[in-house]
Amino acid sequence: MNSAPTSHTQSYADYYRSIYPFTQEHRSAGGLKLFRAPCHVAGDYVESAHGISLQISCAPRAGGWSRIDLGAGRFNADLSAANYLVAPPDHACTYELGADIDLLVVEFSSKAFWGHPWRLQDQASLHHGARYDPLPIKLAEKIWELSAHGLTQLEADSLAMALATLLARAAQPAPGIKPLKGGLAPKELKRLTDYMKAHLATDLSLADLAGLVSRSPYHFARAFKTSMGLPPHRYVMLLRVQQAQSLLVAGPLSVAHVAHACGFASSQHMATAFRRMIGTTPTEYRRQHAS
Repeated sequence: MNSAPTSHTQSYADYYRSIYPFTQEHRSAGGLKLFRAPCHVAGDYVESAHGISLQISCAPRAGGWSRIDLGAGRFNADLSAANYLVAPPDHACTYELGADIDLLVVEFSSKAFWGHPWRLQDQASLHHGARYDPLPIKLAEKIWELSAHGLTQLEADSLAMALATLLARAAQPAPGIKPLKGGLAPKELKRLTDYMKAHLATDLSLADLAGLVSRSPYHFARAFKTSMGLPPHRYVMLLRVQQAQSLLVAGPLSVAHVAHACGFASSQHMATAFRRMIGTTPTEYRRQHAS
């Protein structure tokens, strides 16, 4: 074997960076650890990590196959099409790669699915084969793309939750799960919106907001959207753009300082939000509304 199992306290990303010489790039987005190895070489490997890792073989390799065991039995994976695996936490997994792969990994904390109706750790079937559904693959690729430009904690949390839901649904529906009815009470909404407005400059997290109304992040996100018509990260982004509009017109702050004051990850992040929401850039908006 080319490698030994990791310490159970070590993340997969940290282990990969320390042990493999392959060219790789590492990023983070909220609670997610992300990394990409454009050429993970063929060979035999034994690995284990403390988190739950979504492992995507991105670039098809004609005629390539691998034999894998994620703790639920050995299976073959066809490398001629993009596919993904979900490796469980704290379990030695074996990989016999018959070809080099372009590997993209999204690593969740072992506690990432707290409060989720589908507990990924309980879904052994998800660890029993390679999957070829393009939706989780495309979403993981999008998270990787967006992480290069900076994501707020709330955006990253929301994207992670969407990805977690796709993965959990891919196993098998849990019986007895019913859609959440109703939204948040008016007092809860006021507490939340007041808090959001007062803390726009901070990197808000879904868990922090959910804690204000004693909900799990999953149920809070659904209840908030039911009440407001927007998911929490979209509503916060709207508040940030509105505050930035006021600051751009009212004061001499630079665009970079306005972005920082409103909680954007960068001035480029703010520019992207402006173009999406109001159809122009912050600089052009300031010019148009200069007195």
